[in-house]
Amino acid sequence: MKEVETRRVVPISIITLICVGILAIFQVLILTGAYQIKTATVKKMAPWLYEPFRKLVGEHPSSRPMPMAKQGETSVPAGITGIVGITPEELSVTLENMDAPFVPLEKLEGVHPVSQPEKVKDPVDETIPVG
Repeated sequence: MKEVETRRVVPISIITLICVGILAIFQVLILTGAYQIKTATVKKMAPWLYEPFRKLVGEHPSSRPMPMAKQGETSVPAGITGIVGITPEELSVTLENMDAPFVPLEKLEGVHPVSQPEKVKDPVDETIPVG
């Protein structure tokens, strides 16, 4: 009799397993986009999840990209300086002949073909006897 093993089924464990399965299916549906939740619904039903949900979907102000005015104030370089590493002050550009008058280019003539392309008969235009 000592070798007999008995297992007890706990009803709360079955209920918990079913709830976890339902939550897993719900999460898969949300991640695939089959089911969508509005932020107003989250705010009304679960106000404690409102801020994390807004961060998750990208509606929170901290998750938005910074406007250009604020980017200049940060230490992150923007524009050509950030890409190349050269500041505009380091470049020296000299333009010569700035006083020369503007001379328009002469009008170029188009290229004319030597021969015309061959005309191919369109099979739709041919009359074919039917019947």
